[in-house]
Amino acid sequence: MTHTHFQHFEKKLVENDPVSIKSSSIFIVFIFTVIFLVVEIVGGIISGSLSLIADGFHMTTDAFALGLTLIAFWISQKPTEPTHTFGFRRAEIIAALLNGVLLIILSLIIVIGALSRFNTNYEIDSGLMFYIALVGLLINFFGMYKLKDDRKSNLNMRGAFLHLVGDTLGSLGALSAAVIIFFTGEVVVDILVSLLIMLLLLYNGFNLFKDSLHILMEGTPEGLDVKKIESEILGVKGVIGVHDMHVWSVSSNINSISCHVRVEEHSSCQPILLEIQKMLKETFKINHCTVQMEHCLPTVDYDCDDC
Repeated sequence: MTHTHFQHFEKKLVENDPVSIKSSSIFIVFIFTVIFLVVEIVGGIISGSLSLIADGFHMTTDAFALGLTLIAFWISQKPTEPTHTFGFRRAEIIAALLNGVLLIILSLIIVIGALSRFNTNYEIDSGLMFYIALVGLLINFFGMYKLKDDRKSNLNMRGAFLHLVGDTLGSLGALSAAVIIFFTGEVVVDILVSLLIMLLLLYNGFNLFKDSLHILMEGTPEGLDVKKIESEILGVKGVIGVHDMHVWSVSSNINSISCHVRVEEHSSCQPILLEIQKMLKETFKINHCTVQMEHCLPTVDYDCDDC
């Protein structure tokens, strides 16, 4: 039987979560986002634009996503402990789950506010709305530019980049609404734009909540097929059976597997184990695996209900 202890797992965490991420770029974008989301929400209140307020809340989730990325980067350098043998990577997932819940709640609040504005008379300062939305659009373009290279090497960075892409669409919507209101005076456009932004936010929030809950419930990582993994292990020379297999994620980009592998009676376990580990790493990008090797003996009943 082959076991790995927490020092070994710590090494695998470092290997699987590159520290090449440019945290300085994330931090700069994070600061700009936090400053402007306050400006946008306050400006939305002053100008009377619900779409600006909605986009400000959307930027709040962007800031949260960027903050999660920074936290994940810093925590990745913290060593595992005897009382936390997997490290503290689940903190990122718990925060993402809370972020999803927050997205859903804020979306529903804005939707209720938007619907209550139908058939009511109110004024919007389209000029102030236009300039605030324009600045927001430029800041989002800046953030996307800073993160465009790093998004290809890390899932967290990709998630932060996609948040900015979504907020860019929100800024474009608010900008368009300001122009239409200025020339036509139809303030209902502001309501429609805010509803569209909130539907996008609600969709993202639900998916974030669902994906986070899937990881916390030890679900099979997205993109991994357990049947295919089992088939590949069975394809290793000397392997005649696989059972009690579990595949899960410690965090958003750290996958693990444990299983029992039955080999022929007179086979040498170590070469087979090394071949399985190599295959899992190269084919499925699973760096951390715990494999229990079992020789096939006719006198042994392999019942693993109590394993």
